[in-house]
Amino acid sequence: MQLFNRINNAKTKNENASRGLIFSYFNFGEAVYKRYKELKPSYGKDGSEALVKKEVRETIPETKCSDEALRKRTERSEKMYKLFNSIGKEKIARIRSIPPSFILNLTADETKYVMAEILTHKV
Repeated sequence: MQLFNRINNAKTKNENASRGLIFSYFNFGEAVYKRYKELKPSYGKDGSEALVKKEVRETIPETKCSDEALRKRTERSEKMYKLFNSIGKEKIARIRSIPPSFILNLTADETKYVMAEILTHKV
């Protein structure tokens, strides 16, 4: 019985960690998007994108995250934000068995399918 409980506890921790990572990507993507929207009227599309990237780089030293790693995390956060902003941030809580890496590697068509599954079932 103790081993069975350990399995259940590990599974719950894994699910919570996955949702936590998805929430973190979403929140980072939301913050970047809001800052971009705030700067866009004054600096235009390209100028605001450059300023946001610069601001993010200034807050995260290269010793903690290389330029390439930061670029990938930013892209992933934008993808999570777009996905869950369109269907509702609260849907993240429904995710049970889909790892964040799976969501991040979806094509556009696959994303639509997964969104439909999240909306109708506990995945």
